[in-house]
Amino acid sequence: MTEKLVDLILKAKPITSVEPGDFEEVIENGVLYVRQDVYDIDQQCGIRGALELYSLVESFPTTYITGLGWSYEELEKAREKLKKSLESYVDPRYFEELPERKFADGARPLEQDELNEVVPYKKGEN
Repeated sequence: MTEKLVDLILKAKPITSVEPGDFEEVIENGVLYVRQDVYDIDQQCGIRGALELYSLVESFPTTYITGLGWSYEELEKAREKLKKSLESYVDPRYFEELPERKFADGARPLEQDELNEVVPYKKGEN
């Protein structure tokens, strides 16, 4: 397997369309160019690369929905297009779904038989 780029530098390009649902991404010489309004949001969030951009779109979609005035469906369309653009530059494992975690923040979920043992707290009792 050929090694793929870890990340692409992020830069702005002029907006060529007012059509929502498109970051207007172009990749040239290790640089991901996105429309200026998207780039402005990225700068406010400290985003410097393509993987950070994709991660922010995935994790905090309202950042772009609010900042661009798009609907969730329009952002989802832009995310899918961005993903397709990045697939030839990024290790495909980056886009794989992570398995569901069994433990969150160090807390172990209760098993079914343990749920029956939980006694509600009553004020004044120790």
